[in-house]
Amino acid sequence: MDYKKAAKIIELAFLNTDGHLTVDMTYSSKDMVDALKLAVSTLRQQNMDAENATCHEAFDTYGIEKNCGFLMEECGELLSAVNKLRRGRVRKDAVFEELADVQLVITAFATHLGYRRFLEVKDAKLQELARTIGEIKELEDAKR
Repeated sequence: MDYKKAAKIIELAFLNTDGHLTVDMTYSSKDMVDALKLAVSTLRQQNMDAENATCHEAFDTYGIEKNCGFLMEECGELLSAVNKLRRGRVRKDAVFEELADVQLVITAFATHLGYRRFLEVKDAKLQELARTIGEIKELEDAKR
């Protein structure tokens, strides 16, 4: 389904009348679900593109030396927050804040070095992790 068709389905299928959301069932539920999935995917991609552009600009602004310092500093702060969470000294939000900082610096490095290649390597690592988890589960099942 192309984006224009998806937008038209969403526009016509979900009518806002008198402040209430109503659904026009002219379109099949599959078409509506496909249209919504495409819309959500497009919005996520636009958000990721904007995030990557900002992170790339940050990398260019600060340069390699400062970004290396940022990465070390933010990783240290994340480790500290996780350690404090384990001991009940901070809430999860403190860890989320540090995770976000680390992720932004990592994204800055990835966009600078080549984001597509980063995603390829990340995907390979994810597949490797899934295989390892599967192997562990098989071993655990064999022990039972």
